[in-house]
Amino acid sequence: MRGSTQAQNGELNPSKVKWAGFVGPYKENSLAVVLCNGIPKSGTHALVRAVQLLGCETEHVHTPYSDKASGKQILITRNPKNTLISWLRFTGEKVTQGFLMGLFKSYDGYPLYDSYARYQPYQEDKDTLIVRFEELFSDGGSSLERVADFIGVPLLDDAYDNIEGLTLTYTGKLSDWRDHWSDLVEAAWIEARGDEVEKLWSY
Repeated sequence: MRGSTQAQNGELNPSKVKWAGFVGPYKENSLAVVLCNGIPKSGTHALVRAVQLLGCETEHVHTPYSDKASGKQILITRNPKNTLISWLRFTGEKVTQGFLMGLFKSYDGYPLYDSYARYQPYQEDKDTLIVRFEELFSDGGSSLERVADFIGVPLLDDAYDNIEGLTLTYTGKLSDWRDHWSDLVEAAWIEARGDEVEKLWSY
């Protein structure tokens, strides 16, 4: 990340992100730095890779709407169940029923529903493009084309073929909640309003 956008603690300060036009073959109102946002483990590293494959510089954040940076940004969403599985794998924890239920009580510092609710207003924000993690890898490049159009750059013909893998957190296999779910986990999920989270984000 660029030094001009760093807070003293090393975290990105969204209020410092600057927007400008590309010089050269890009459109006049292209974004000089593309802000890639999402709840932790929703696929922000994959989104960063996608944008970089289009030849653009990126900033990677997990910023709820209350702290939204000015200007345009891209928000990636992912099946919430797989997001939690990915978090456990990322932290090195074994994916167990108990660890999953613990995340339902506190994810990113908040109860599950509240954590996702902090990002929900982005769905109505005209300056935010929402991309689904699952479609980014499977729709033949349609999501990547939307990204290119949104940030004002050409869709490069080799970008989609190279989108999978080689991110900072990619382990070689995508998380699949069905490998770890049980009736007890599902009951705890519903109690934590996880089913409401799925509906709010169309999963």
